Amino acid sequence: MSITIVLLYCVLMILIGLKYKNKQDTLSEFVTASHGLSYWVAALSARATGESGWLILGLTGVGFATGLSGLWIALGETLGVAVSWMYIIPRFKNESEKYDSLTVLDYFEDKLDDRKHLVRIVLSTILLIMVIIYCAAQLTATGKAFNSFYNMNIIAAELLGVFIVLLYVSFGGFRAVAVSDLIQGALMFMGLVLVPVVGIIKAGGIRQVFEKVSTSTPEILNVLPTNSTALAISFTVIGLMATGLGFLGSPQIYQRIIALNRKEDIKKGRLVAITYTLITDTCAVLTGVVGRYFFTSLSDPETVYPDLVQHLFGPLMIGVLIAVVLSAIMSTMDSLLILASTTIVRDYMQKILGRVTNDKTAVTYLRVFSSVIALAAFALAATKTRVVFWMVLFAWAGIASAFCPTLIMTLFWKGTNRYGVVIGAIGGFLTTVIWGVFWRDIIYEMFPGFVAGFVLIYLGSLVTQGFCKEKYE
Repeated sequence: MSITIVLLYCVLMILIGLKYKNKQDTLSEFVTASHGLSYWVAALSARATGESGWLILGLTGVGFATGLSGLWIALGETLGVAVSWMYIIPRFKNESEKYDSLTVLDYFEDKLDDRKHLVRIVLSTILLIMVIIYCAAQLTATGKAFNSFYNMNIIAAELLGVFIVLLYVSFGGFRAVAVSDLIQGALMFMGLVLVPVVGIIKAGGIRQVFEKVSTSTPEILNVLPTNSTALAISFTVIGLMATGLGFLGSPQIYQRIIALNRKEDIKKGRLVAITYTLITDTCAVLTGVVGRYFFTSLSDPETVYPDLVQHLFGPLMIGVLIAVVLSAIMSTMDSLLILASTTIVRDYMQKILGRVTNDKTAVTYLRVFSSVIALAAFALAATKTRVVFWMVLFAWAGIASAFCPTLIMTLFWKGTNRYGVVIGAIGGFLTTVIWGVFWRDIIYEMFPGFVAGFVLIYLGSLVTQGFCKEKYE
């Protein structure tokens, strides 16, 4: 029964792609749905894209491994989403419409009058590298999920995930991705709320859960991390909350804002996005804590969600909740594939090289490169089964440290210029990578990468003022 439900879900995703196949005749339609998204679709698509298999498997695994201290991540993400929708998105929407931008990189280039494409070259290169890692993490999550539910070979599961996503992305473009994200986001919300609630009911109440957990692993109920010193605890809390910084300008999320039909609907979308984030992230952590009631230990904490599903539900609901896991994974991977293929075709081939001016040809190339990037991610994922939580956070930090300071500075500081952005984007990205390799145990690399990006954009713009003659409105 459960496998039938999963197959029906996969067929539904493919049918969504087929529904919009004949509309994919222009570049604008393929990458922005012709700016036609409603606030519900834009907000839920942005949230589903921003969360991914990291939420369903990664954050629930953190809840199981470290307990209530994972709530700092939920707080950081909720604050990040709130600041984004309240202060940054309204201004960005106005600016992107002013420049008639198809992508975030289009906005940067026009805003900075970057006729040599320096910003586009640097940021698109960073984006492609991180997207492959990001997609590989989603495929790793697919492999772990199917291995947990059906004891399926991890490599075969990853290949199946590539196949399904590529079909509806290639057929239906951004519109199919956004509509499928709406469905996937709703499924994720249902699954993340349902599992801990049912677990608590079967345990006899939240008090029973906490009493048993406090007896076996009392540190799980500590809201503050169990580091040895106040300074170490402070760094850990800042690092956990820093995950929310990525919502302040990451292109896979802000592409939805470009595609939003009416800027007047931003206030409505804000309420949807903030509420969704607060509830789903909190429930993800709680799921891990509830898992401690039923399982004293797991060989891989990131299987706590699928293990709980199989422990608490019958075949029909297992099938539905497997679809929830797939929704979390696909809703991010499809967006990343569109983003990366657009980067190659729009940024490299059209803008930098001056080729592929015909829309029909551009759409064909977009489909081809979506496949190429997906296969590259599969090749990376197939080499080793990794920790989804940290793999996603590394890619998330790499993209955000280059893009978010750039977006915020171009929107709020008139002195920003293209050379400062290039220096800041490279510096923020390299800081993230180096910090993630050597000093992640001190603080999550997003925070130092973000700080470095802002400081270097500011200093770089001041130092290179004489080389630039741009005027900002």
